[in-house]
Amino acid sequence: MFQQGVSVYMFLAAVFDLNRIIVYATRFTDEIFALLISAIFIINALGNPFGDTGLYHYFKEDHKSHAYYASDPDYNHLSVALLSTFLCIGTVQVAASLKRTKFTSYYPTQGIRNTITDFSVVLAIALWTFVDKVVFPTIKTESLNVPAGFNPTYACCYDDCSLGNFPDDCPDLDKEAGFRPWLVDLTDLGGKPWLPFMAAGPALLAFILVFLDDGITWHLINHPSHKITHGAAYNWDTVVIGIMTLVNSLLGLPWLVAATVRSLNHVHALAEKTPDGKIQSVLETRLTHLGIHVLVLASIFALDLLKVIPMPVLYGVFLFMGIVSLGTNSFYNRFTMFFMQPEKYPMEPYTQYVKPSKMHLFTIIQLVLFVTLYVVKTIKAIAIAFPIVIALCIPVRVYVLTKIFTKEELIMIDSDEETIKRYLEKNEATPPEEEVSEKEKDIEKQDDDAAKENEDQVSGLPPLNMRRQPRKRSNFHKSLSAPQHSQANALFFGKVHDMPANEAEPLVQQELERRQRVRQESDPHMLLAEAERMISKDYRFG
Repeated sequence: MFQQGVSVYMFLAAVFDLNRIIVYATRFTDEIFALLISAIFIINALGNPFGDTGLYHYFKEDHKSHAYYASDPDYNHLSVALLSTFLCIGTVQVAASLKRTKFTSYYPTQGIRNTITDFSVVLAIALWTFVDKVVFPTIKTESLNVPAGFNPTYACCYDDCSLGNFPDDCPDLDKEAGFRPWLVDLTDLGGKPWLPFMAAGPALLAFILVFLDDGITWHLINHPSHKITHGAAYNWDTVVIGIMTLVNSLLGLPWLVAATVRSLNHVHALAEKTPDGKIQSVLETRLTHLGIHVLVLASIFALDLLKVIPMPVLYGVFLFMGIVSLGTNSFYNRFTMFFMQPEKYPMEPYTQYVKPSKMHLFTIIQLVLFVTLYVVKTIKAIAIAFPIVIALCIPVRVYVLTKIFTKEELIMIDSDEETIKRYLEKNEATPPEEEVSEKEKDIEKQDDDAAKENEDQVSGLPPLNMRRQPRKRSNFHKSLSAPQHSQANALFFGKVHDMPANEAEPLVQQELERRQRVRQESDPHMLLAEAERMISKDYRFG
């Protein structure tokens, strides 16, 4: 009754248009959830510390994949682990390299390059499966666990399946007595008529998870940067998910839910992109979805072929999909800026128009929620609260962040490109002043003093075509300015500062006379160049 309760909640959500709540799920919420799914893909491929999946666990001698060959004296689990690592990383590298083929000059025609790009993952799987089975046939890597036939996977210890699941509940038996029926008997409540009512509470939490998973995935897919022109159908999709949840529950199958990473990769596969990865257009068609599910159906008749694919190659596919989905996630991009030199930040609205301290604070808040989600998901005792934490991201963005950040800062960090562009055109926002350290202020003051010394020399020269510009970054001005003159002054006078007066005075007099001779002997155009260098820290030349 738990699954049926989820379906009922989904139907009610569509009837009362609860999807309008998704409007409040901005990039703040979307990208936390998307990064969580990407992290799950990546961590499960490399080695889940809370489970037994991933490459890392092949290095453990007691891993379940090594148990079958425990009696083979020639079997070495370290050889298997090293080859598995090689297969996984190789799959990622080949898939990533072939994915860039479209923008290279190799191969005779653009059509061939496009085909290689479109089938890059399939080609990588085929190549590294060949390497595993043909080049290293004696090393027994783990293969995909596929059932022997087309039947329910729940095996029964006895004819009455309610008496136990084979082999967990009956390890003394050598063979299962049969499999459960295809249809689940909804009337079998085990003598507990109150069960449907008690299941309503947990079903509500499951509904929140499925509803937000589906809604946030749709929200990510329909992001303006994807250039999708067809309208969204949130409520209709909610109804379809509710129907399929009910049907799959009757058959004892996994639920049909939105697959965030795969859905985003599907959009990118249908997109025309620039070499730097920006989407120009997306081919919006239902044929690809139909083809995908027809192939999934056909795989039932190719179980023996699926058994050939090594699990490390599939881990490579998961790792590749997780890494690829990170590229368009601005939360992840801002997280990497914690480890960057500030002058090297990419040119984005949140680096140009938002102070670094406020940008990093926004990222830290997202990071706290991201870590909380992952911890709650991982600890089974509190995993039931996972949907609640996801739902809390929306009110945090709507009610909390608006108290911490200004409207302009939230637009620059948490809006799409078109919204930011319209805001800039309407308000003519200017980049903020950066905080300047005391040392930088001292250097700039010395530059100003040095420029003042040269006023007399340049007063008779033609005026320069100059225009004052809004200040962007102190490091930008330092890259243009020439503080060598003022630094030389500081170095010289710092050296003589602590000298006795009778020793320092002759040195100072000699230095002043030397500089006077240099100025008298300099050509006018050299004086002009010196003056330009002195004032370039505050001006640009038109």
